Amino acid sequence: MKSLLFLLLILVSAYGGFAQTDSIRLDSTRVLNAVTVKGNISVKALRQQPFNIALINAAPYYNSNISGIDLLRQASGIKIKQNGGFGSGNDFFINGSSGKQVKFFIDGLPQDNLGETQTLNIYPVEQIERLEVYKGVLPVELGSDALGAAINIVTRKEREDYINASYSIASFNTHKLNILGKKYINTHLFTSLQANFNYAANEYRVQAEVIKPNGQADTMNVPLFHDLFKNYNVQVQVGYTGKPFADQLSLTLLQTGTYDQLQHSLMMLQPYGHVYRNERLQTAILRYQKDNLLPKTGITAMFSYNRVKSLLMDTSRYSFLWNGEVARDLNGQPQRKLSGGELSSSGHELYTYTDVANSKLTAVYKLNGQAKLVFSNTFQWYRRTGRDPVAQKFYGGIDYYRTPSQMLKNVSGIGLEGSFKETRWRYLASIKNYFTSVKGFELVDLNRKTTKKTLTRLAWNAGLGYQYNERLLLKLSYEHAARLPEPEEAFGDFTYVTPNPNIDAERSENINLTAMYNTGRQETELSGFYRDVKNLIYLPPSQFFSRYDNLLNVRVIGLEGSVKYRLWKNITVNGNFTYQDLRNRSNISNRPIDNGRYKNSRMPNVPYLFANGSLIYTARNIFKDGNSLQVWYNGNYTHEYFLYWAEDGDRNLKNKLPTQLLHGAGISYSWYEGLSLAFETTNLTDTRTYDNFKVQLPGRSFSFKIRFYQTQKNKK
Repeated sequence: MKSLLFLLLILVSAYGGFAQTDSIRLDSTRVLNAVTVKGNISVKALRQQPFNIALINAAPYYNSNISGIDLLRQASGIKIKQNGGFGSGNDFFINGSSGKQVKFFIDGLPQDNLGETQTLNIYPVEQIERLEVYKGVLPVELGSDALGAAINIVTRKEREDYINASYSIASFNTHKLNILGKKYINTHLFTSLQANFNYAANEYRVQAEVIKPNGQADTMNVPLFHDLFKNYNVQVQVGYTGKPFADQLSLTLLQTGTYDQLQHSLMMLQPYGHVYRNERLQTAILRYQKDNLLPKTGITAMFSYNRVKSLLMDTSRYSFLWNGEVARDLNGQPQRKLSGGELSSSGHELYTYTDVANSKLTAVYKLNGQAKLVFSNTFQWYRRTGRDPVAQKFYGGIDYYRTPSQMLKNVSGIGLEGSFKETRWRYLASIKNYFTSVKGFELVDLNRKTTKKTLTRLAWNAGLGYQYNERLLLKLSYEHAARLPEPEEAFGDFTYVTPNPNIDAERSENINLTAMYNTGRQETELSGFYRDVKNLIYLPPSQFFSRYDNLLNVRVIGLEGSVKYRLWKNITVNGNFTYQDLRNRSNISNRPIDNGRYKNSRMPNVPYLFANGSLIYTARNIFKDGNSLQVWYNGNYTHEYFLYWAEDGDRNLKNKLPTQLLHGAGISYSWYEGLSLAFETTNLTDTRTYDNFKVQLPGRSFSFKIRFYQTQKNKK
């Protein structure tokens, strides 16, 4: 009943949305100036484009202890499922698009295939200016084969000297240190540094069955014992701005490192005690931008080269119980396998070497004051090889992992954007060509089978926007989308996912309809979306290993809404809701025959109804001019959904993700001089929560953060 009342409160009383909010936490010491993106398009103009986009300003959150993932959780139409505690993997659901269908960018540069060191769950909010969330049609400039959703991280670009340092400590032995700064050597030459370190033991308690020596199972509440995560990230940049030969020219060098202990199998059915993964990323990025390089033509070019080195260690032959002890037989002796490891029958000391090169060129030609042509081409080269002396011994001296897996991908497109002269209409249209060449292998009855495959697909889209009056904006967009397989889908991840180099491309018909109403005091947005997906690349739930395959056709119909309303000068309420109905539209193989048992069934392990809400109180000039206090509450609701197909077994006995209602609260105080303190709690009621494949998530957590920020105008 409480869950239903909370949901009704959001739907009926406009318990407002975070999709485009600019305040939930204490404002930073200095609010960022408005900047331009994508050539000369301002943030305001970006919102007026015909495509459906949510812009999340990160500056008000700098004093809080949240991550980029937490920012996204607050936007309508977005659901994020975690695989565990801090540092674990995530699955994104945006308007019915999920998994690899959702693409990620940092300042417009694709982040595909760069490992786990640059993901949003560990990316510091203080390094982000804003998040751009595209739902449906993507602009040509991004140069991506996303199937209906993309997230672009826009990093901070203040044109001034500044230094930012923060440290936070939280439950489950979690620590975060973040340092960044920028220095102008002269009017045009600058250098910057971004560095952060994260450490989390993730020792939160879970409910699990512990097998006793007599073979009986006892359900116990035990702490995780092998879930440590730590990483570092150091980035140095040097560049020129405002020169005759370049509006921007910069070189960025990046190195990251990650150590991640694996606590359990994909579905949290088997604990591990010694499996871990190391990963290191080295990157060089060259960026160039110049408006009017040619008459009426601006050019943006980027190139990056990335080297990812990783180690998967799985050599222990012991079996572990959830209480951290080694399993023992009836005689009290440790149970030990004859060969292999905890993850696999072969065991692993797997060294993986991945090279990824990205190049991107965007040209914008201004036809007139109302229209422009945009051309973009993104090319990616991917190669992965490895070695595994442990598995090599198991397979009789053959090291299968030395066989290279390679992928070439090219995305090119041309688009027309503009507005009709002296009217309230805006429009866009584009066509894109996707090409990929895949060469990989899979093991069939312990025999290596090499596969080569080439795929080419076309995609196109169109959109219209109508500014009905100063308050109401209407948008309609359509896209025939396609998505090429990613390396993990074709080649596996050498951990939980096995290869399938024969996998085919996805395609989808997408329609979005959006209405935005803004009175200044109230911001309301309502969107409907439709997806008809063919050849859906799907990873079925499995106890140990799984494989991506083109298993399904899926139809998606959904509705999302958000409201931000200022009750009084110092109090704001926000909230949003999302309903997405994903239905299987194909026959599913039930060997040895195909049948329609699951046709028109709701997709399992996918949340279909969820909502968020918050109440924020802000008081400025407390105790002293320039000082600020902020107190907030937020709530998150997810309706129950089945882990497996609803048609299988007794519905009352089925494995399902229960309805979840989570609460959080916090307080922060900021001094004008640049110092701030914040205290925050999540999962206030310590509710047992589950997410991806019913993996248990952390319970109640407390955190404390101190931040120092100073800025100085560039006078040179």
